[in-house]
Amino acid sequence: MSLYHENFVWPLHMQGLKKLVLCYVARQANLKTGEAHVTILDVSYQTGMSDSAVRNFLKELELDGHVTRVPTPGKRLNYRVNLGDRQCSV
Repeated sequence: MSLYHENFVWPLHMQGLKKLVLCYVARQANLKTGEAHVTILDVSYQTGMSDSAVRNFLKELELDGHVTRVPTPGKRLNYRVNLGDRQCSV
C-alpha cells in the first residue's frame, strides 16, 4: 500500500467517482513497482460503486494514461499506476 501514489491523485482534475477509483488503486499500489493487484469486486466493494461503473472508470483511466493494465492470469487485475516519478516513463 502506498500513500505516496495517492498524494498525486488529489490535485488531478477529473470526475469525483473516477478519482475515487484511481485513489483506491493508487493506495493499493506497491511503492517500488507502482503495481496494484486488485479485483473488480474489491474496488467495487471498497468504493461503493457497481462492477460496471468500476470497469468503465478503469478503462477511462487507462485511456487517460493514469494506469496501465499489466496482463496476468486469473481474475486479479494488475495495474501500474503512472503517477509521480513514473508519469514521465509512460
